[in-house]
Amino acid sequence: MYLDEIGDTLALEPLIGNEEIKNIGIKKVFHLMTGRNAWHSTWVRQYYKKCMATESRDLEYEAEKIREAGTTFQIDEIPALCLELNSGCFLATEINTAFPLEHFHPKNFLSRTNQFNENSSSKKSQFIGNDLINFIEILRSNECWEMHKNVSSLFQLFAKGLSLSDLEDATEHYATRISGTSGGKKNSLSWSIKTGKKSGHALEKLLLLRAP
Repeated sequence: MYLDEIGDTLALEPLIGNEEIKNIGIKKVFHLMTGRNAWHSTWVRQYYKKCMATESRDLEYEAEKIREAGTTFQIDEIPALCLELNSGCFLATEINTAFPLEHFHPKNFLSRTNQFNENSSSKKSQFIGNDLINFIEILRSNECWEMHKNVSSLFQLFAKGLSLSDLEDATEHYATRISGTSGGKKNSLSWSIKTGKKSGHALEKLLLLRAP
């Protein structure tokens, strides 16, 4: 399933922003990048339509559709923070870094605001029981980042109709797929798989944030 940018989703269905966060977890998503050749590639490392998906096979199919002579592709597995709502899942992650959301630190900011539910149980995540739009506002606030965030690296996505259990679980190691020569347009791309450089350690710390 291809993932939509949350801004596009809210433009069509603004009420999703008012939905309550029911559950939170870390899941795996897939990011497609393109380059001109295998040795001197200038990779496209930003969001564009159909570059993010819940399964690698969707992006392999997309690569087949858009490939041209001399074009190579890379598909990275990336850990993402996943917030489950009634209508689907919001996912937040970063590219161009080994540790997505490493510099996102909302705890001090949350303790000074009333945006989040004051009656939340201390046994559950700081974020559960609150509206999605509040989390998005905090995620976009420079005050919540240790370093100024790179807007083009921050992905805010939505998977309509999916729950946490529908998404692939996070793992200790994340793979990278590199396309090889296909032997002509009539043949499918070949893919080699190697260990990637992504880690979900920073996201795991976000899961440990508890309601005050």
